[in-house]
Amino acid sequence: MAQITAVADYVGTDTGSINLGTWSGSTCTTPKLVVINGDFGMSGNSNGCGVLVVTGTLNMNGTPSYHGGMYVIGAGIVNRKGGGNGEINCGGMLIANTTPPAGFPGLVGKPTYKINGGGNSSFSASCRGGFSGEVLRFSKPLKRAAFQQVR
Repeated sequence: MAQITAVADYVGTDTGSINLGTWSGSTCTTPKLVVINGDFGMSGNSNGCGVLVVTGTLNMNGTPSYHGGMYVIGAGIVNRKGGGNGEINCGGMLIANTTPPAGFPGLVGKPTYKINGGGNSSFSASCRGGFSGEVLRFSKPLKRAAFQQVR
């Protein structure tokens, strides 16, 4: 997180008008690396491209789309609502609750992903046009680095 934050285009709280990068047609014309400290909301027909890191709750309402990696690390909560057709392409989403459960300081909490509403919201691994270099390296398949089981 420290390394990502150090090179980010934007680091701060949700102001309601953050440039998430520009997706035009089938090309990411200006990818952005954005770190949101706290909760973040995407709504309506908003879209972006690059890498998005949220340390609180990510709320997606309506038909927002994102092209690139989305990392919800900290609270580890994603709420996706609405009857839209938003999509998440090329990079997917990693949700991690880094808050230890009560009485288990060496463990991490359970992440939460909720979907509510109709529509055709989707995840896709395809990287359609415009992704290369630094943005593309975040779209590789995840590998298990460690496993921990609670007994």
